Amino acid sequence: MSEFGNISISASISFSYLDLISSMLLRDTKELEADYQTKLQYVIEKEQNLMLTKQNLEKIHKSINMIKNCVMKLELELQQNDCIMVKAERALTDIEELLQRFDGKDCNFNERSDYMEFMELLLSAQSFTAKRKLLKKRLERYRKYLTAHAKPKNISIFKKKTCIIGIADCHCKALMQIEGLITDLKMQSNEISQMFDDEKK
Repeated sequence: MSEFGNISISASISFSYLDLISSMLLRDTKELEADYQTKLQYVIEKEQNLMLTKQNLEKIHKSINMIKNCVMKLELELQQNDCIMVKAERALTDIEELLQRFDGKDCNFNERSDYMEFMELLLSAQSFTAKRKLLKKRLERYRKYLTAHAKPKNISIFKKKTCIIGIADCHCKALMQIEGLITDLKMQSNEISQMFDDEKK
């Protein structure tokens, strides 16, 4: 009977020990599962952040390519307008010469060829003014678009944007100088037109 009792006690202790071990294992398993879920959530959040960053970089890259194309187009338009500016400067010189000749009473304003040439110069100046205003608005719109975006983490992209902003500012300044030239041209054109009208009277 004593041996049977000892066996029962030993078995009871063994089951208690197994129950304790299983409880500890279950607790450790739950802790590991919780830790795994935490790390998994962290990885998921990081993956989402990476996807957002990728999308933002793609948008920035697309915007920069679009701006580059616009700047290249504007460069071509400005090169074309350089030729128009040369013509405008020549027209201004011609008008100044006409004014000097008129002041010296050495000009026949009744000649139709002179009048038609003057009207062509005036129409050319008006056309150039309209193109200049359109270019100025577009450049200003691109400059505002660039400055409205926050500085990206990629410093090379930021430098490119800064360079493009500088180019746009230079173009705006050049167009402002052209605007002054056209204003002078229009003023002197109006004076010449008035002189023609006075001569007709």
